[in-house]
Amino acid sequence: MSEIDEIMRTARNLSASRWAKLLTVLGIVAIICSLIVLSLRLNYLLGKEKQQSILLKREMRVQEGILDEARQAVANGDVDGAARLLNVAIVATQTVGEMAQANIVAPTKPNIAAIPEHDPVVAATPAREWDQTVYIQFAGIQRDEIMTLNKKLRARGWRGVQSSSGERTQNASGVNQIRYHNETDRPAAEALAAAINAESMTQVPVVPKEMSIIGKGILEVWVSK
Repeated sequence: MSEIDEIMRTARNLSASRWAKLLTVLGIVAIICSLIVLSLRLNYLLGKEKQQSILLKREMRVQEGILDEARQAVANGDVDGAARLLNVAIVATQTVGEMAQANIVAPTKPNIAAIPEHDPVVAATPAREWDQTVYIQFAGIQRDEIMTLNKKLRARGWRGVQSSSGERTQNASGVNQIRYHNETDRPAAEALAAAINAESMTQVPVVPKEMSIIGKGILEVWVSK
């Protein structure tokens, strides 16, 4: 509960009206989010499957990053922004919780229903479904942009995209790569790089990069502006 406690301590320095709004908007949401993160940690400690444990560990880092962003939003007096971020965390943890309960690493099909109807990619039929597990690491990009990218990739057949957003990390600064294990995953890495470049999200094109340290069947997206 330390992350939530810090958010609440910071919020006490706000004006009375902002504090009242914070209690109304964030109180229950923050507690639920903290409990979900705690549950993920417990599931990780008790997990028996290696792949499931890797997924939960990555998801914990994502959620901790979102809590950091929410804490910063509260410090800046942006209550609505903090509430939105905590809602993102809840949706993401619900998704990974369902995946862990089913003892799988990736959903068996794109979650098309979760994408707004106005999104043009919903109507498009994916040319191919890709089985690779996809992790997204980013820096210098708004989380909303990463969430939109995540949804579009799922709609285009990338059914192994993890979480509902990605992990913010300074290690991604100045990097725009799709990292993969070997030649077996290279076609998928090239296709994923092309899909991301089509979104014009980065100033430097995303390129595939072979790295033996990456697990087989895993693609790591590293993007930044």
